Amino acid sequence: MRGVRWSAPVLVVLSVVQPLDAGAKTCQSWGAPPPNIGAFDVTLQDVAAAGPCSAWAVSSFDDGGTMHTLILGWNGTKWSVVPSPNRGTGANFLRGVTAISPTDAWAVGSYRGPIDYLTLILHWNGTAWKVVKSPNAVTDSFNDLFDVDATSTNNVWAVGERDGKPGYRALVLHWNGVAWRLQKAPDVAGVDDELFGVAAVSSTDAWAVGCSDTGSLILRRHANRWRRVPSPSPGTGPCLEGATALPTGGAWAAGHFLGTSGDTPLVVRWNGRAWKRQNVPTPGDSSILKDVAAASKTNAWAVGWSFGTFGTSTVVLHWDGTAWKRQPSADPDQSFPLDNLLYGVTAIPHGGAWAAGDYAGTYRTPLIVHCC
Repeated sequence: MRGVRWSAPVLVVLSVVQPLDAGAKTCQSWGAPPPNIGAFDVTLQDVAAAGPCSAWAVSSFDDGGTMHTLILGWNGTKWSVVPSPNRGTGANFLRGVTAISPTDAWAVGSYRGPIDYLTLILHWNGTAWKVVKSPNAVTDSFNDLFDVDATSTNNVWAVGERDGKPGYRALVLHWNGVAWRLQKAPDVAGVDDELFGVAAVSSTDAWAVGCSDTGSLILRRHANRWRRVPSPSPGTGPCLEGATALPTGGAWAAGHFLGTSGDTPLVVRWNGRAWKRQNVPTPGDSSILKDVAAASKTNAWAVGWSFGTFGTSTVVLHWDGTAWKRQPSADPDQSFPLDNLLYGVTAIPHGGAWAAGDYAGTYRTPLIVHCC
């Protein structure tokens, strides 16, 4: 593995793998080894679109024995590696990204500080990605961010977890257009409560989802404070890993739980009064969902993977306003056992979606799926 000090964008030429079948929606894989990264085992953690010609996918890669940030940008024609900064001299990780416009985007994660991991936030200003100062709930211990979402340049939310001594506690940060501020999140009964997804509705309304010792976890920002909201918690160890919300008030969250026959996908929907569990397909012997994104009340996407006789296959579900249906999506890894995973999804304004994850070739290789 070679050390890289980025000075100019490095182009990534991505091959196209046709989907296994045709369906109501067509999902094509744009995944291929990006040879210019000079890294192994790269998993894309999240993806965000600001329009048909502007999208981002984030991850990290091994640069000479140290994990560094990795950001891929879509310009309407190709995905390219875009230079991204790091903090300190230790490991840096990116796990979430959101795009407000082609000239305004945020990415979040963590970096190794003097004692433990601290929050990491990067901002795209239309020209370059820059580190933005971010607070930590515990300065001498663990802080990590998993997701970020925004409604405007002065209303951005980021969520994750921090050391609760013992266990983990929810971590919430807010950008007001000037600075990132630490927000008070309610302590949930038990030792652990973690937030993996956030969905901003307006300047006064937002959702955050995750899991706790007591089941699935949903928090709502309303009337200037965060409160826990009752959420469906079927089976064992239910966890919500992604959330999406519409300005009109509708919201979705997706994750998984352990049922009687194995891992089971979990999708819940906010109807304006309560969160209700939704009927979704369970592909393979079992399956899980990692993220969800909505463009409208009749157009939403959820992604993850399924477990079957021949290994793991990508899962793409689409909501058409009536039901959730699985869409055919390519699995680049055709070895035995199969090993294809999707971690993040974003709805493209005016139609379609991008999904991101990885597959197992010789090493874990970035996978980007385009659905239209």
